[in-house]
Amino acid sequence: MTERQDIDVWSIATALTFVMPGWRAEYPKPDGEHLNRGSCTLVRIADDLRLHVYGDRWEQKLSISGEFPHHYAPHDIYGREDPAKPETRIACSPTKAPDKIAADITRRLLPGVLVALEKARTLKARDDAQKATARRHAVRLAKSLGLKDPTTEPEHRQPRADDRTNDWSLWVEGGKFKISSYKPQLVEVERLTLDIETAVALATLVRKRRRQLAAARSND
Repeated sequence: MTERQDIDVWSIATALTFVMPGWRAEYPKPDGEHLNRGSCTLVRIADDLRLHVYGDRWEQKLSISGEFPHHYAPHDIYGREDPAKPETRIACSPTKAPDKIAADITRRLLPGVLVALEKARTLKARDDAQKATARRHAVRLAKSLGLKDPTTEPEHRQPRADDRTNDWSLWVEGGKFKISSYKPQLVEVERLTLDIETAVALATLVRKRRRQLAAARSND
């Protein structure tokens, strides 16, 4: 059986910086007592574009891929079979000459990484804006209901599974108001029990507001 050799990723990345002006290599930070010596990061100094360099000792391959915001990697933002999904990872032999690896990075990797990164940043900015809007609306609604500021009460914040967005839940006697940053302009009311006078007053307000919105849309 052929003995599998560790890949000196740091030496390869350092060699790449000599043939890729404007880039530097960063060693991974310690995680407790563990330091992953099989990977490091190439950073383009001008704009902090980051590439992950990883050595697969089992396959004896060097893998280089783009680094993306958490939850906004290509597999998160593109469909599995999406033909528009760009190439954001390349692999080669660790013995390949640094200048040839650098040429592969420039020609094969960077174009796709830049496309995917632009989409990731756009989606993240949208999601962050919607999360902020949902937060503001939750505070406003809580004040109207006579509740505490929900942003200081952790139980009111319910992150989604991927934490790209949040729900805000405001409990009142007999029901719940919920705001999601997927659609922060809307409020979902669940199992709300009201006395008849309050229900009539609420229905009147809802009808009036819907007429106003319909009139506004017809004037657009």
